[in-house]
Amino acid sequence: MKTNARSSLALLALVLAAALVGASCSSVTPKALTVEGWSLSEEALVDQLDALTPEGEVGNGWSTALAAQLLNAQVLFRVASAEVAQRGLEVSETDLRNAEVQLSFQFSPTGGQGGGSTADPAGLAVLDELPDSNRQDLVSGYASFLVLGADILDRAASDEGLRELYEAQTQEDRACANHILVQAGDGSAEPTEAQFAEALAEIETIAGQLDGTDDFGALAAEFSDDPGSASAGGELGCAPEGTYVAEFDEVVWSQPIGEVSEPVRTSFGYHLILVTARGEVSFEDARSQLARAVQQNGQAIIGDALAGLLTDADVSVDPKWGRWDAESGQVLPPAGAQPPPMPTPDLEGLDGLPEGLFPAEG
Repeated sequence: MKTNARSSLALLALVLAAALVGASCSSVTPKALTVEGWSLSEEALVDQLDALTPEGEVGNGWSTALAAQLLNAQVLFRVASAEVAQRGLEVSETDLRNAEVQLSFQFSPTGGQGGGSTADPAGLAVLDELPDSNRQDLVSGYASFLVLGADILDRAASDEGLRELYEAQTQEDRACANHILVQAGDGSAEPTEAQFAEALAEIETIAGQLDGTDDFGALAAEFSDDPGSASAGGELGCAPEGTYVAEFDEVVWSQPIGEVSEPVRTSFGYHLILVTARGEVSFEDARSQLARAVQQNGQAIIGDALAGLLTDADVSVDPKWGRWDAESGQVLPPAGAQPPPMPTPDLEGLDGLPEGLFPAEG
């Protein structure tokens, strides 16, 4: 008899939970899915669909869209595991424990959120319902996924990775600038002249605290209203002409390098601008900006790398259950399939999943 957790329709957690259930290599025919020589039998897939279907609906037919979602999870874990081996990476006991903790939140029928260091008891209870071998395969596969994601980011943030990113960009003239912004108003409406006057008075006070440019970054971190750059000392990076609003851009391309501008008014408020370099920007000048871009776009970087691996994967699917679209790297449900009744997926704890990994339409 199914537990309340199994019948709760927390389907994302259960799809991931079942991703490696019955995933041992099988010679049973027919095969629902084959990935790089590994296969999932139709019998094993049906067992998983039974486990994922709310009590009372088993035997009435399974959602082919749900089957496609499940097969996509299978493909992802298998491709990630193969890539971990290809890169010579190791999955440690710490990685396995971390994967188990994160999975416990994904499994939780109470809607627990991941991110803690202690497993969710309700989610662990669902994990413990699985046969030991399948439970171990699931944790191992998810740990491989996490290890691969970490390695992708480590390589992107390395000197070699940053230089590849730098060389991939068009090397036109750029200006590197920092700024301090005092916003006029609260951003909910066009500022009034009175609000611009308040912003001007505040930024003049900040300018009065500057001692040359040595403390510009510290003052930006303390006072700037630009959340995207304040924590980085006001650094905007290096950008070609025409990147910013006209008033700001004009100063960036005319202000003497190494000097702080007078307050500059834009539609946002008032700025103090410090240009640190201009012209053909060297790798060293751009390095910190590139490193920050990697840090801020980690999920997209992992997603792009996984998407490339998925599109290159050798995958075949029994047409009864869907079709493999090599261009998108996804198992798509058969034409006319109806999406399963499931809530909006919570991908917290699964950073790096390619967008549309779990498609609902053919």
